[in-house]
Amino acid sequence: MKTRLLLQELHNKSKFNDHALYGGKIPFVFTQALENPDLDISRVVNLVNKKIPEYLFYGIDGIYMGHLPEFDKRNINAMYNDGAIYVTNRQQDELDMFDDIVHELAHAAERRYSDIVYGDGELELEFLKKRKMLYNVLRNYEENVPKKEFLETEFSSDFDNYLYKVVGYSKLSKYIGGIFTSNYSATSLSEYFSVNFTDYFIKDKKEIKEICPVAYTKIKTLAELDQEGE
Repeated sequence: MKTRLLLQELHNKSKFNDHALYGGKIPFVFTQALENPDLDISRVVNLVNKKIPEYLFYGIDGIYMGHLPEFDKRNINAMYNDGAIYVTNRQQDELDMFDDIVHELAHAAERRYSDIVYGDGELELEFLKKRKMLYNVLRNYEENVPKKEFLETEFSSDFDNYLYKVVGYSKLSKYIGGIFTSNYSATSLSEYFSVNFTDYFIKDKKEIKEICPVAYTKIKTLAELDQEGE
């Protein structure tokens, strides 16, 4: 909440024009100018309006644009917290920003619809099965593979560093073939869901359906929810 109040205060003093999703329901709050002057926010708005069901944004009161110290501290570009999505103003292009927004929306959705996503335990079982498969693959190629951490579902900076720095994403991308759809989706159960959620709306649904069928079914259910029946 403190972060949002600070950004809102900066926004009130700013000269940046606002944009909003779904006819003004979800505002973009600019606290800093985009570093890429060629980036077209209107295109980002149109992409979200076209590809993402509006109800998935229920409970989110705004998207705050500006670079936070926490982004550098955690080596991230965006985050979801306390009913808001925070996105860095340092974006390569419209698709890069769209990706960041949808990924953080996924974290909001997994909390709002936790019963659908995690209630039956099937997604966790699928994730852990894949972790065990990856562990067995890595044992054939890498030394000192931390077995215990492969059985955990929560995010761990140590495990994240192991995959990213010790193994290295270039090699990991070869090991995950047929197990995970991307390197980062292997880091935790939450990121497994969020990466697949993002790819479902942005990339190829077929790959998710083939490699991560439970995740695909969960996300498809969210994408087709009848809000009137909730």
